[in-house]
Amino acid sequence: MSYDPLSVNAQLSSILTRMDAQDKMLEQVLQQCIKTNGRVTMLESFKNELKGKVAILAAVISAITAWIIKRNV
Repeated sequence: MSYDPLSVNAQLSSILTRMDAQDKMLEQVLQQCIKTNGRVTMLESFKNELKGKVAILAAVISAITAWIIKRNV
């Protein structure tokens, strides 16, 4: 009996080999997602902190502007 690439066993072997390769690739993708998630979380925290500082700065500028206007009237 000679090797038949179209046989069920040959096709199944080919599918299993490809699935093993995909499992390895998925593990690499998962590791990158974990790293990226940490960076994104850090950027989101920085963004929220910056928004808070901008809000405080806007309030201070508004208060100073109101004080200057009230003083000159």
